[in-house]
Amino acid sequence: MSRALLLAATLAALGGCAQLPLERVDRDLRQAVGTQLAAPKLAADANWRRDAAADAHAQMRIAELLAQGVSSDEAVQLALVANPDLQVQLEHLGVARAAWLEASQIANPVLGWSHRALRDGHGANVEFSVAQDLLSVFQLPGRRRSADASLQAARLEGAHAVVALATAVRQQYWRSVAADEFAGHAGKREEIGQLMYELAQRYQSAGNLSVVEREQHRDEAMSARAEAERARSDAARQRAALLRLLGMIGSHDDLVLSDRLPPLPTSDPPLGDLEAKALRQRVDLQALRHQADAELLRAAQARRWRLLPGVEAQFSAEKDPGGDRVSGPAVGLAVPLFNAQQAAVAATDSQARLALRRTEALALDVRMQLRDAAAELVAARRIAQSWRDEVLPAREAITEGATREYFYMLKGPWDPLSAQQQLTTARMSAVEALRDYWLARTALAAAVGEPALAGAEASQP
Repeated sequence: MSRALLLAATLAALGGCAQLPLERVDRDLRQAVGTQLAAPKLAADANWRRDAAADAHAQMRIAELLAQGVSSDEAVQLALVANPDLQVQLEHLGVARAAWLEASQIANPVLGWSHRALRDGHGANVEFSVAQDLLSVFQLPGRRRSADASLQAARLEGAHAVVALATAVRQQYWRSVAADEFAGHAGKREEIGQLMYELAQRYQSAGNLSVVEREQHRDEAMSARAEAERARSDAARQRAALLRLLGMIGSHDDLVLSDRLPPLPTSDPPLGDLEAKALRQRVDLQALRHQADAELLRAAQARRWRLLPGVEAQFSAEKDPGGDRVSGPAVGLAVPLFNAQQAAVAATDSQARLALRRTEALALDVRMQLRDAAAELVAARRIAQSWRDEVLPAREAITEGATREYFYMLKGPWDPLSAQQQLTTARMSAVEALRDYWLARTALAAAVGEPALAGAEASQP
């Protein structure tokens, strides 16, 4: 019996030796995020919050980041700390860790005891036994390999969630900043329209302007006012969308954005080898590849053991009424007469094929996203350059000339005011063009799987 207990203790120790501390999962996640973001400062804020202490630390970090105006990088940091949707995704790491621990353990031994009394009441047979499912021991290496692949897939999915959130926040930051600038120009255009209408009223009262011309100026002023209201409403919507991504809507609605739209950089990222780079480093594609590896390993495991559905080793010791003791091992083998694990094999095969097809489909999507983003970036640069280098200088020259002619009394007041209004309208369109460029550049960085491309040369004039 002592040998049986020793065997049970050995198997229990073997099954319970697998350890995967939560701190290691956290560290591996931050390492994967740091590789993707190429910014240790940003990766440090990608924490999986699991207790009250982590929540308290997050609140301290939020207060620190909000101490002054929030830049685009700080907005990303705030989202990584406070966005609840990211925490939902990171909780999948806990599920994957639990699955890894389960796959890394063997079945528990079964201790048995029986007492069979004789009919005449003179004594009884007493038996002690310990039984162990050997199949779980034999399958342990294969289960661990597939669990390792699944855990790595979960880590990469968590990193992809961080990168996707960082991309969404950066894009929404540019939308919000651009909406504020656009609303500012629209407000100036509204002021000019109102000034022109008031001037028209004075001219009409003095008999120097017809009623029809005055009403035309009123119509233009009302149109400018309506456009300004729409611009202010859009700025509020864009701000609310940004606050939602940051996880702060309703609590920090007075958030101050310290960055403005960066000027158009002197060059764009080279587009030659981006497709190969994207297929190599897109973290969501890597996650699917690891998940496909895990499913293939499970399918191979199911096929390897399909004709051996169960093996049980047992050691028992028995004492009969006469005091004699007998002990010895026994082995039980399940015979696959009625169930040869066909369903399990079919299911794992289908799961493996499904994972492979998903990987192939995402690879196609990556190519499409990259080409769309590259084409959008090229078009956005041309449009933004046109407004910066051609349209705006022309409108500024027209406005300056009209103002000069007014001071020289060669033209009336309507020409410089109208020119100023057209210049303001051009500036509004230039803001939209520059916003579209930075959105396209951020989308290209996300399509390549290299977020650093979104900010390269951002400070260049």
